[in-house]
Amino acid sequence: MVYALAVACALVNALTSVLQRLGVQNAPADAALRLSLIKYALRRGVWLLGFALMIVSFASQLWLGIAGFLVMFASAVVFERNLRKMGKAGWQQVTETMRAGSLKEYFGDAGKRIRRRFKPEE
Repeated sequence: MVYALAVACALVNALTSVLQRLGVQNAPADAALRLSLIKYALRRGVWLLGFALMIVSFASQLWLGIAGFLVMFASAVVFERNLRKMGKAGWQQVTETMRAGSLKEYFGDAGKRIRRRFKPEE
């Protein structure tokens, strides 16, 4: 869902650029880089719509960033609490199991099976 919202924000940002360009596309040539260009753009509804969408998009990206940080922080807190419940002895048992090579036993001969599967036939 977070990815969909991020893509939606990116699309809205692209739309705001298009709307703002459409708003000043027919501006007089002598208005370039002058205050009269801003006056011209403010009178055009398309440019104002693009500007409003840009503000809404930036605000939503801010809130999505805050929500993402809170989710990561909550995950870290839950992980830390579970480590404390496991205790030092439980954590040592997990690391010793990993060192003893049980990961190799867990995955078995996956490497050999993959090599056999993709080995060219003779």
